[in-house]
Amino acid sequence: MTAATDNILTDEKGDSPLARTFPPLPVAASTHIYQGTMVAVNLTGYLVPASADPTLRVLGRSEEEVDNSAGSAGAKTCKVRRGIFGWTNSA
Repeated sequence: MTAATDNILTDEKGDSPLARTFPPLPVAASTHIYQGTMVAVNLTGYLVPASADPTLRVLGRSEEEVDNSAGSAGAKTCKVRRGIFGWTNSA
């Protein structure tokens, strides 16, 4: 999975009974999350970009860009929405 380098427009697909917005979640230290990308929670409970790491639990789509690159864990929060979204799958 290639890491995002910019915000993306991610369309929501249909009306999902699972769709909901979480309360703002704390972002991991040294982490930049882009709007419209898939995000997950790590083992310590902080939000990170989704990846193939089997210890992550994917939550949904980030609703905003949050740059916590210079911050400590939890210094910033990010809104996340659960639902069905259309992401481009690269080779």
